[in-house]
Amino acid sequence: MCKTFLKDSFIWLIAVLFPLTAAGGGLDFASSCAKRMKNVDSPIKSGDFGTLPLLFAHPATDVGKQDLRCVFDAWDTGVGQKGVPATVNGIVFDSDGNQLQTLSTRTRKTDVNGSAVFTYPLDNLPQSDFYFFSMQVIPKGTKDITTLKFECSARDRIPCSDSNTNACLDGGKKAKNRFGVEVISDSGDSASVISFTKNEARFSFTNQNTADLIVRTINGCRTNGHYWIDIFPVVPNPGVDVNVRDFESGDVRTYKAFVPIQDTAAFATCP
Repeated sequence: MCKTFLKDSFIWLIAVLFPLTAAGGGLDFASSCAKRMKNVDSPIKSGDFGTLPLLFAHPATDVGKQDLRCVFDAWDTGVGQKGVPATVNGIVFDSDGNQLQTLSTRTRKTDVNGSAVFTYPLDNLPQSDFYFFSMQVIPKGTKDITTLKFECSARDRIPCSDSNTNACLDGGKKAKNRFGVEVISDSGDSASVISFTKNEARFSFTNQNTADLIVRTINGCRTNGHYWIDIFPVVPNPGVDVNVRDFESGDVRTYKAFVPIQDTAAFATCP
């Protein structure tokens, strides 16, 4: 079934794949009808390619409260392993080759371990025997990227976890640590969490003592059946995204943080 699908429904991918393989860039295109995608792990130069397309399949029966998690690992001779920017996007198809969903373009920079993680929820896909994911990563190294790995897999959703760049906020007494909040610039830099309470987090890109931006969660379930999101940019910046994720439903909302925002219909996922 898988070979027939790839032959009949993804013939258009040849136009993307052929230039990459013919260019002799040493890229290993992995196409697999397995849950997990093979790694692309080759010495390459940042100017050798435009995108790295990867394709894999996943049984539809397994996607309840699961996420698609893609990890990009790189080393750049200009900046080392931390701070290498990459952009990821993708498309989801059903087993008949119909496009179901476009996975939004996101930019991240690698952390101190040389990794950047991209997560997409898989809850709201229409029924299909299999889902096929066509993912692309576009590294943007300053010089030569000497090692690279791009790997995606579907896995059970894990609870929200606090970190230096992610704050877990409550949605009320019955929604502890439900919402994860992160603040990312257009260049892929993550703001640091400098303080947070149950319902409020403060973020900064520069000064650990002064907040650039404040995010609050409000339980508006009794008022209008929604969780609300308040955003107050202390330092307005049109090049900053605030990503808020409901870890119960998998839904994600993204806001441009250059003006104050009160979204009273952010998440229709009560209670």
